[in-house]
Amino acid sequence: MGRRQVRAKDRSRRSGARRIWPVVVQFNRALALTGALAAVGAACSRTEDAGDAGVKDAGVRLPPVPELPVPLPEVVGALPSRPPAFPVDLGMGPEALRRERPRAAVDDMTPAIWHEELRDDAPCRRLTYLFVRPTADRLETQICTLRPEYGHPTHFKRLEATISELLGKPAATSLDGFEGQSWRVPGYRLELRRDTRRGGEPELLIDLRGAREIEMP
Repeated sequence: MGRRQVRAKDRSRRSGARRIWPVVVQFNRALALTGALAAVGAACSRTEDAGDAGVKDAGVRLPPVPELPVPLPEVVGALPSRPPAFPVDLGMGPEALRRERPRAAVDDMTPAIWHEELRDDAPCRRLTYLFVRPTADRLETQICTLRPEYGHPTHFKRLEATISELLGKPAATSLDGFEGQSWRVPGYRLELRRDTRRGGEPELLIDLRGAREIEMP
C-alpha cells in the first residue's frame, strides 16, 4: 500500500470519528437529561405522596367525642317546663335571687347583671342573670354558658335535635355575634346558640321576651 493510500485511510478514519463524536456527546447529554428528569419526577412523586398522607392523616385525626358531665336529656329536662340547666324561674326580683343563689355576684358595671360560676360537674360553667333595665327589679333572662364538651359538633347537633323533638322545629337566629336556633314556648323563649365572638362558645338561654302566648280554650 502506498503512502497516499495510507494517508487517505487516516483522513477517512479521522473524519468518521469526528462524525461519530457529536452523536455520542448528544446521546450522553440526552441520557443525563433523562436521568435528571426521572430524579425530579421521583421527588415530586414523594412530595405528593407525603401530601396525600398528610391529608389522609388530617381526615383521620378528628377530635374524639368527649364525655359529658351531664347527659343531654338531663340538661333540657321535661320541656316545655323550665330546663334544669336554669336554677330559678324568670320574673323574680333581686332579693329572691339572692336567697336562691347566694353565690351569684352583682356585676361591677351594673346591678342589672349578675354572674355565678358553677362547679365542674354541672352542665353550665357559668350562669348570667339579666334583670329588666333600668329598674333591675325583675329577672328577664338567664344564660347558661355550657361547658366546652357540649360545643363539640356531635353533642351540639344532638342537643338541638333533643330540644326539637320536644318543642318542634326551631327558628334560626343570628344577632350581635350569636348564631343558633330558638323555640317559643308559653312563658319564655329558649335559644341554643354559639357565641362567634368567643370561638363558638355554646350557650343555652331563656328569656321572657319572645315567649309564645298561652292559647286559651
